[in-house]
Amino acid sequence: MTYIREVKPLVKTTRLHELTRSTTQTVSSGDVIKFDTLRSTSAGGLSNNASTGEITLSSSYRYLLIASLDVSRTSTTDDVRVAFFSGSTEIAIVDGGYDATWTYHASSTSAGNYTNCTMQAWYVPAAAPASPITLKIFDVSNSSTINTTMSVLVIETEV
Repeated sequence: MTYIREVKPLVKTTRLHELTRSTTQTVSSGDVIKFDTLRSTSAGGLSNNASTGEITLSSSYRYLLIASLDVSRTSTTDDVRVAFFSGSTEIAIVDGGYDATWTYHASSTSAGNYTNCTMQAWYVPAAAPASPITLKIFDVSNSSTINTTMSVLVIETEV
């Protein structure tokens, strides 16, 4: 005799978080981008320190972080690079860190020389995340501006 047992899917809670700025932030190369607003679908394992820029991620969850850039450069010939860091160490590809790099091209190109929110830096840890982490900007002149439309989308799932 054969018995068929019903297979029930495992239900995992997934939350969405969004980190944004309520005002612009003046930055120079190497500065931490500091988000002062956190919106969430429900409480979870993510917290944000608006004064230091540290984003704390719980080891009890798995994460996908997508930083969409919106930077006004002091000089239109500046390049832009944004990357996730754990302490003073950039999170490498092998650990799930993917930087966003925009390179200046001569003004004769038809695309113009404007960065936009389609530039994204990603952090996709395969296991427990590094924590706390920060997002840093590079290759821009002093007094460049992080605009209020820059954000980090965080997808958080139970282990």
